[in-house]
Amino acid sequence: MSDPHDLGLVAQVRSPHAERPVIYLYDGVPGGVGLAPRLFERHDELVAGALDLVRRCPCEAGCPACTGPRLETGGDGKRMAAVLLAVLAGEAAAALSGAPRKVARTERTIPA
Repeated sequence: MSDPHDLGLVAQVRSPHAERPVIYLYDGVPGGVGLAPRLFERHDELVAGALDLVRRCPCEAGCPACTGPRLETGGDGKRMAAVLLAVLAGEAAAALSGAPRKVARTERTIPA
């Protein structure tokens, strides 16, 4: 990737299309350069890497190295990010109780 704008992101708490929380990742270059399909194919690896990064960061509540600027997350970004990523990784029970347990995977679709 040569420019941070090559990949776009839209997060919605309740998507008007899916009627649930949705994160859209898309190629920011007209016609695309193939980043979005590759991220879709590597979803599990992407989520696992992000969760590992958040869990291993030595900060207490989130920092620019793991969750972004602290003030943007209300000071609780690290915990919230870890819970969300654990749910995406199929570890919802582990995120809330500390005990590893797999749950149903979230649905991933690519619009035609």
